[in-house]
Amino acid sequence: ASSSNQQPWFFIVGQRGSRTFERMVDCLMEGNVVWASKASALIFTVASLKSARNDRPNRVALYDLGQAVQNMAVQATALGLHIHQMGGIHVDKINAEFQIPPDHTVVTAIAIGYVGDPESLENERHREGELATRTRKPLREFVFGGNWGEEMGIRE
Repeated sequence: ASSSNQQPWFFIVGQRGSRTFERMVDCLMEGNVVWASKASALIFTVASLKSARNDRPNRVALYDLGQAVQNMAVQATALGLHIHQMGGIHVDKINAEFQIPPDHTVVTAIAIGYVGDPESLENERHREGELATRTRKPLREFVFGGNWGEEMGIRE
């Protein structure tokens, strides 16, 4: 689903072992290279910031891209795969290396593959992060009943 069916999303995909994958790994921030280079594939997500209909700014392009990525995540999970989204990327390097048009924006990278053994991670911080219990913010911090900041009274 996308606003006015514009589908403003684009994906650059590299499979492990390919030259594209190697180029993509070179565009990740150092902390992500260690583990993401072991993924089966890497994906860069890109959004067109202009409307395909009238050349005006597409204010919901990033939302539409997010929906497409979420659908990808759901499908990957259904297939027994795992995806890890990351913002730790060198956007300027990706723009140059992959010739991204100026009216498009690189948003995130995604590593996709099968879950490995967290104990095999050499970096202690990464290992601890994978083994840690996941926590989420309480709903009262981001679901409001009326004006901004007004609690809605949702029980958690």
